[in-house]
Amino acid sequence: MKLALLSLAAAVGIAANANAAVTLKIKNFSGQQVWVQWTGMTGATSLAGTTGGFSIQPSTGTTNSAGYDLSTFTTATANEYEITGFTMDGGRMWFTYGASGWAFDGTSYQPTLGNFTDVNFTKRFDWVEAKIAGTKDDNINTTAVDKFAIPISIEGYLSTNRAATTQILKSELGRKVYSPLAAIAANPNAASANTPTGASPTLQPITGNSPYIVINSNSLGLTPAPGYTGYQYSPFGQTGSFVRIVGNDNLIYRYNTPGGNVDPVALANGNAVPANYTWKNYENYVKLMDGRAVPSYTGTTTIAGSFSGAKTPTDAATTSSTYSLSVSWNPTEKRTLTYDSGNVIIQFTGFVTLTGTVTVPSTSTYEGTYTTEIKVPYGGLTNYYEMLKGSYQYAFMLDPTGVVGSNANYIYKFYKQGTTDPGYSQTSPFNNPPGNTVMTQIVGDLFAGMNLGAVGSTVTLPQAVTINGNKYTTTTTVGSMPSQDWFGLGAALAAATGKGAVYDYYYGYLQTNDEYYNRYAEALYPLSDAYAFAYSDRIQGGHVSVAWDASLSTAIDTIVITLLPDEVGPNKPNGGGRIEVHEYRNTASGDYFMTHDPAEMAKLDSGATQGWARTGRWFNAFTTPQAGTSPVCRLYLPPAQGDSHFYGRGADECSKAASIPGAVMEDPAYMHLYLPANGKCAPDTTPVYRLYSNRADTNHRYVGDTATRTQMEVRGWVAEGDGPETVTMCAPV
Repeated sequence: MKLALLSLAAAVGIAANANAAVTLKIKNFSGQQVWVQWTGMTGATSLAGTTGGFSIQPSTGTTNSAGYDLSTFTTATANEYEITGFTMDGGRMWFTYGASGWAFDGTSYQPTLGNFTDVNFTKRFDWVEAKIAGTKDDNINTTAVDKFAIPISIEGYLSTNRAATTQILKSELGRKVYSPLAAIAANPNAASANTPTGASPTLQPITGNSPYIVINSNSLGLTPAPGYTGYQYSPFGQTGSFVRIVGNDNLIYRYNTPGGNVDPVALANGNAVPANYTWKNYENYVKLMDGRAVPSYTGTTTIAGSFSGAKTPTDAATTSSTYSLSVSWNPTEKRTLTYDSGNVIIQFTGFVTLTGTVTVPSTSTYEGTYTTEIKVPYGGLTNYYEMLKGSYQYAFMLDPTGVVGSNANYIYKFYKQGTTDPGYSQTSPFNNPPGNTVMTQIVGDLFAGMNLGAVGSTVTLPQAVTINGNKYTTTTTVGSMPSQDWFGLGAALAAATGKGAVYDYYYGYLQTNDEYYNRYAEALYPLSDAYAFAYSDRIQGGHVSVAWDASLSTAIDTIVITLLPDEVGPNKPNGGGRIEVHEYRNTASGDYFMTHDPAEMAKLDSGATQGWARTGRWFNAFTTPQAGTSPVCRLYLPPAQGDSHFYGRGADECSKAASIPGAVMEDPAYMHLYLPANGKCAPDTTPVYRLYSNRADTNHRYVGDTATRTQMEVRGWVAEGDGPETVTMCAPV
């Protein structure tokens, strides 16, 4: 996880106190054998806790490398394990499925997510990050920036006042999360992703999908290998067990890292983006901003806000300050930059430039106004750089580690007004990466805005709001707002309109083109309270951690980590007559379509019907009547009515829909579902919500979670159903 800034408490150096320790409970509902390891704590005494008659210890390449089988921990309740007196001052707590934990490959090693040759590449593991050290900013979080592998929920509370102190980080069942992420990563029209020559362990080709949906034939190391053969359990029906979705900024592991590691994925592709790489690299977003797109953005972009400063400021750039800069984009600007003591020379074409001032207050030794200019090379794709000497390091704007990963390098001027212009200085991916300075904060504002879709957004506000003292009306376009107010926008609009939650007012709400925001983050946030991009902690009101002030009498003293199953119940196609109804989205129109027909799905997946792609969302249904079910009809609505399909519940609704001029009844009993009673679904069923596009070109969407339903309502769609929750139908679980 890459945080853009130190928290305020960390910056001022708040000391630990006697309220540090908590009781940690780990609930294992995964159905798997689980191993636990701790790595990366900041001090020798920063990990403590007792369980099963022993004190836990961190894992290194030389000490306790295997970690612990979770079943050796203290348990009083089935599947619930307890550690008392637990503290953890930074670092990671790892959970690994199988007969062993992940294995160290060197003393300072941690698994590399995107490297086929990594010794743990086919192991299924995930982690949480925590600071439980008695500070004013103790916290614990789940993180999906780098990958999603295991669904984890976290709860924290004060045991003597649980009702008033409980904080929860939610997650859905595994497949509910990884299927939408896999749908984004998948490229149905790509060639097979074969293991590069020389890579080990050998991976089976994943036909038609990105290699960053890691499907291993036996990730648990069991004999015989169980797999998921026989039903569509893994994404898109591949055989083999799910291991992880690799996050955007880990997709192409660096070709030649400082440690000399060579990645065969990059090597096999000539150190270029593989043909079946489909995560967005933001090139088209940059074209929107620099004038090459039709139409292009013609408004202004202002990066303005405040910087809290480094823990120990050493100069004006690391001191708390305010800033205001304008942004310009130039796709033809060329500059030759030298790195690594002259061993690497790159000519870049295309720069984004931020120009303005930074003001350090009079209370600081470094007080004054500083002229600031920052230039970030586009990089990323070969038409934006030419290697003149050495090898390319992936750490610029359009690289996975750039906009998404927060690590883009840049050149800059930063000098006090009235003094001599010193010329450009530069950060370097080889020996001087961006540090905790106001320049990194400024670049982070821009990149965070691009992840959210705020940069270049022409959306006007649905209601007047005031953010950070700035008043905005319904004529204000989001892209014209200063960056500091982008991050308060979601909370302000949710409060002002009384609709939706913080994240509903970002992503597709701000941009109609899904290349202009972080689709990975958008897919994840309705399903899990996890970090989805490196700057998500900037979002005011965003829910990304359980956090508390350990000095207070109401401080949390119990943390519960729950490992959730991939699936529960008899949810297998062809089991009990169930089938899966899968959702597709048209990338051009934004329309949605549902089907369970194998022939239709094959046509859509193959690209034969262009423009459609799976969203990864689905619900169960029956193909034949069951006790208590109702037939669901399918009608086609002609172009004049939207050129879409409608699924009606019951004879009365289907009869009314069939009377629409030009409507075609394709099947009066396309599937069978239950109907809600007084707006509620019966046990062992789950709600399905229907939303109407509220446009002349009629379209409907059918979703299975309230967060996505509310997200669509905020965007102007109308929920159609019964009761306060607007439940339309009920699907079997």
